[in-house]
Amino acid sequence: MTRPSPLQGLLANDFEYMRGFWKLTAFLLVIPGACTRNGNIFDAPVALSKADVTCSIQGHEIQPQTPLPIGISAIHICDSVMMLKTSNSASGFQIHALSLSDFADLGHYLTKGRGAGELITPIIKNDGKDENGDENIALFDLSSCSMFYFNLSESIKKNKKLF
Repeated sequence: MTRPSPLQGLLANDFEYMRGFWKLTAFLLVIPGACTRNGNIFDAPVALSKADVTCSIQGHEIQPQTPLPIGISAIHICDSVMMLKTSNSASGFQIHALSLSDFADLGHYLTKGRGAGELITPIIKNDGKDENGDENIALFDLSSCSMFYFNLSESIKKNKKLF
């Protein structure tokens, strides 16, 4: 095993010293320049500093005829029906329909499961009328990645879910 010469030791120490010197120099040059900027750092003008129009919303508390389900995760308004999507309902149903005129209970639909007419995690995506004038709701089930069309008008008339 050969021993390093005294000159090699000095050069190695000088190299480490110079590397540290350049790190310190870079640090001292960058920090003062980065910390002196005041004001808008993005150099973008502010187009609107105050609202042009303000308004207030007033309303009153609704009193439904039946207690609302617990765990409402989504509300969908379809014509004159308000549909409530619940994630944890004591009734076992995931979709509850209420009339918008008097908040009367119009029915409960979709139990949780993988059977016929059951969905695990439905999302109400869209609504529209079919050729008969019936209101249909598009439901997407996240668990099965499937789309279903729920006939809301007929389901309310017959008090059962119709796909």
